[in-house]
Amino acid sequence: MKYRFKLLFIFLFLVFFLFHFTFATSNQKEQSTTTTKSNNDIISNNKPSQSKLSINDIINKGYDDWSKSKHTHQKVTSNKFVESSSSSSLDQGSIGGYKCQHDVVSKDIDGKIKEGLKHLKEEDLPPPPPPSSSSSSSSESSSSSSSSSLPKGFLKASKMVNNEEDVVESTRQPIRITFESIIEADTFKCTTVGQQVPTGLATASKSCSTATANDASCMYTCTSNDLVTNQVIENINVVMANMRELFANLLMVDQVNPLKLNSFVWSQLNQECDYGIPINSSMIADGIQNTDIIVYVTSRPTTSTSTIAYAKACNFNVFTLNRKQIYGRPLAATINFNPIYFNASPSRLTFKEYVRVGIHEMTHALGFSNMFYSSYQNQNGLYQNPLIGLTQTGKTPKGVSYEIDRFAINSTSVLEFAQDHFECNQAFGVQLEDSGGSGTSYSHWEKRQIGEEYMLGYVAPIMPITGLTLSLLQDTGWYDVAMDKAEPLLFGKKMGCDFMTQCTPDSWNYQGYFCNNPGKRGCTPTRMGKGVCTIFQYQNDLPAAYQHFTDTKFGGEYAADACPLYQVPDNYQLGVQYCVDVSQTGNSDVHEVFSDNSRCFEYSDNGDVKQACWEFKCQGTQVSVNVNGVWNLCPDATNITVSGINILCPHGFVECGATPTKVEIDSLSSSCNTLLPQKFNIFGFIFLLFIVFLSSNFIK
Repeated sequence: MKYRFKLLFIFLFLVFFLFHFTFATSNQKEQSTTTTKSNNDIISNNKPSQSKLSINDIINKGYDDWSKSKHTHQKVTSNKFVESSSSSSLDQGSIGGYKCQHDVVSKDIDGKIKEGLKHLKEEDLPPPPPPSSSSSSSSESSSSSSSSSLPKGFLKASKMVNNEEDVVESTRQPIRITFESIIEADTFKCTTVGQQVPTGLATASKSCSTATANDASCMYTCTSNDLVTNQVIENINVVMANMRELFANLLMVDQVNPLKLNSFVWSQLNQECDYGIPINSSMIADGIQNTDIIVYVTSRPTTSTSTIAYAKACNFNVFTLNRKQIYGRPLAATINFNPIYFNASPSRLTFKEYVRVGIHEMTHALGFSNMFYSSYQNQNGLYQNPLIGLTQTGKTPKGVSYEIDRFAINSTSVLEFAQDHFECNQAFGVQLEDSGGSGTSYSHWEKRQIGEEYMLGYVAPIMPITGLTLSLLQDTGWYDVAMDKAEPLLFGKKMGCDFMTQCTPDSWNYQGYFCNNPGKRGCTPTRMGKGVCTIFQYQNDLPAAYQHFTDTKFGGEYAADACPLYQVPDNYQLGVQYCVDVSQTGNSDVHEVFSDNSRCFEYSDNGDVKQACWEFKCQGTQVSVNVNGVWNLCPDATNITVSGINILCPHGFVECGATPTKVEIDSLSSSCNTLLPQKFNIFGFIFLLFIVFLSSNFIK
């Protein structure tokens, strides 16, 4: 009998363990930011050229070149690095989602500049330069009209040019980024365990252990994971070299030689780029050769271990026009890399994440920032703030009416991209993230609407650099972009206006999107991974606009406005994985393959629908699947049998250009009313102890 009770104990324990890690009680997830550069010298690219390689090929080449130079490959296996998903490990290719902190670290810049402008007369600052010839063919005609006749929100570009003699090329050239590392000389990095260093401001005094969210700075106590080692510096250098090459392939600017920084901004910011990062006066008087933006690199600890990196612009020209300040293209910036993420050799997928998050942070520094919106210059040479406010109305599943204020970007190229991508001519623009507080809001795309893109505020391992963000950079007026190098945006493609504005079973009923059964497996919306239906039980009622079930406490990830959909968990629980994670071992029974060209497909196994990762290629708008070395055409919404496997072909494979078709959504699961907490709590602990106590007595 005692063996039966032992088996009972094991069974009950496994049941509890499964529920503990599968289902959810979740408050809004805290996530992070990323990336860096280093060494005590200046690392620049004097004559960048545009490669014919794709973005992914450039990153892969960077990883391969770096790994070949290593004698050993030490994977990061500790799970202590990720605050928001403590059970994930970096060698699995999952560093966890991170919450970008750009707006938090940059908000003081705009404030100090505006404060300084209060003490200046309009004639003390020069007028802005005219639009670049590469961005406007109609500037001559638009300059002749008076500013009083312009639409509200528009400012006219002056025809006066500053430093005209410094322009090197009449046509835009690949951007030249110089990374100047001050890591080794930085007094605010961690060198010994127990050392205290200020974060936020050099004048910090309160301990971070007692600081509150309202404290701008605190004294951080260094741990062994925070120490800046040669490994940290080397890893950051490799990531930065990759970033520099990628930007040179994506952006072109009006080059000047030498690049001189703005003296007014330099003075207003205490002659620093950030606390403890001085800018030499020679950068004002003499400038720097062969550079379009100089980036000061540090590797300092952050109070949140889920912050991988952050960046901000710290110098740019300032102009005045009709008593309004206009900022020019960023000329200097700083980027900080959290050392705990760079103290060991990453796997290939983790390396890709580091590079892409670095690109994310630098994109903020290059102009995707709330403080620069009013300085964007449209195609007619007029200054127009592309940020618009919207009021969305609707009803919850229980019939409660609501209103919610949203913000969106409606600049010309962004609007055109959105209308084409969603196939919605009535699109008003692309919404910005409104959750996450001041660090994330209004400088990132809305996760509910865009899903997977490198400029989301909450970013997962799949971070395509798409035409959406390149369109925004084009609309600053400062850059020409290589749109042909953009990676495809797959989330929401060809799904119409209702998909953009609503998250309901009727507007999101496509494969991988709206789901009702928490924990059920399925391919993610873009088929990049094998996911699970993500539904959490929140402690409090969700806001009305975030309610998608009659039970007001249930919903998906908060950053996606609680829309329930299939996602790969940060910690790879339930055995679900990203198909592009080459570190994974496939299921040999179904000839699974993990590669850059692998995607998730469904198959039927004795009536059960399962998922597998197989390589794909496009034949027109149809998809072919490679199973066991044989390519097989998989026509839309049909079944094919290959090597004894019954494959359920996608209902429109959007990556090949097919139009997705709607599917039936499973009925609402009763488990939505019985979910157990994801976090291990006191009640779960007592329950486990109770099982152990009973079992031990039975066994006796």
